[in-house]
Amino acid sequence: MKKIFVNSNILKKKIFIFFIFVLGIGISIWIIIQNFTNYQITVFPNISNETQKSIVQTSQNQNSEKIIEGCKILPLNEKFKNSTSEHLRGGAICNFTIHRNLPIYKFHLVGGINIYNVFDRIEISKGSENVFVQTLKIERIDSPQEDEEFFVAEDMNFDGYKDIRLILYQGETGNKGYTFWLFDPSKNFFIENKELNELVRPVFDLKTKTIQTHYHISACEYINQTYKIAKNGKLIQISEETQEWIEKNKSFRQKIGKLKNGTWVYRTRLTEC
Repeated sequence: MKKIFVNSNILKKKIFIFFIFVLGIGISIWIIIQNFTNYQITVFPNISNETQKSIVQTSQNQNSEKIIEGCKILPLNEKFKNSTSEHLRGGAICNFTIHRNLPIYKFHLVGGINIYNVFDRIEISKGSENVFVQTLKIERIDSPQEDEEFFVAEDMNFDGYKDIRLILYQGETGNKGYTFWLFDPSKNFFIENKELNELVRPVFDLKTKTIQTHYHISACEYINQTYKIAKNGKLIQISEETQEWIEKNKSFRQKIGKLKNGTWVYRTRLTEC
């Protein structure tokens, strides 16, 4: 019988190389399993539920089609030619972020069939969904100018959520009125606010949480008022400035009033226009 001699050193080297190779494969598989597990299950022990919802929402927004905010006027239907506000008769699509934790809201301002009404209703949906979550009926509105910002989303009651307003009328002296709908976060609905509807040319100041109104009677006569919002949501007037023509003095009288400790304090003076 022929004897076969095997070099022990060579055998040891081969076994060692094989061992290293197997160990490398095992470590690679372990790393892949760990990474896969960490990807599938992520725990945020120190993050609140609201923050986790925000993280999920951000991820969804990044993966979804980007929605551009603002209003886009739709083409005009031929049957509305030669009617008032032709530039808006086709309707408009407006996209606004109401809150960072909510999907973008889409507002479809449907062109009015009645010749005296520019818009008939507002159909509201969320994000890329085509299901209407709410429909707002619109009363008759005056025809806004072509360069007028007719539909606005803004925080108008200072609760951190944007509300909406649609221009209702505009006068020759610059007076403007709106229909207001405040967003109710507990219901995810927009609710019309009759008090705000009465305000003329309102300006909302987020820093002071006040609302200033400006009503022009003529070029030199006016009524300016300032309001704050009470905890129950009602408006409280805190100041007023008026200017009117006094015929016997042949001058304008300016009257300024402020609410101090529940009492109105006034001061007046005569002035020119």
